[in-house]
Amino acid sequence: MDPITLAIVTAIITGLVTGVATGTTTGVAKASEQAIVDGYNSLKKLIIDKFGAQSKAVQALSDLEIDPKSEGRKIVLKEELTKVKATDDGELIKAAETLLARLNALPDSRTIIKQLAIGDNNVQIAGDSNKVNFKPPKST
Repeated sequence: MDPITLAIVTAIITGLVTGVATGTTTGVAKASEQAIVDGYNSLKKLIIDKFGAQSKAVQALSDLEIDPKSEGRKIVLKEELTKVKATDDGELIKAAETLLARLNALPDSRTIIKQLAIGDNNVQIAGDSNKVNFKPPKST
């Protein structure tokens, strides 16, 4: 997943940018959360400024905010950002990378980073004490 889509999806999944997050947080956590909200809003504003408030890219972003669990909406957002060549824009990439860094720094580890693996024989593991037994398929 490109860094712009990844940053948007991850920020939305945390619930911080859509007001869904719950629970008590410390002052440090609140400051971190506000930095994420600010980073997300900056990235979103850049997308609106560059492609227009009525663009399909902005509409896809808004649709994902409404239904953050929708895999289809995540795919549409990625497609629309690709169509407008958002990933070729250095300013958008920098804003996305800043947002991802803030998400990775969350003190309570609520960050969910999604990875996309394409090809054969891919293995993705998260957490501690995982064991994987992998035997590649036999060539024919």
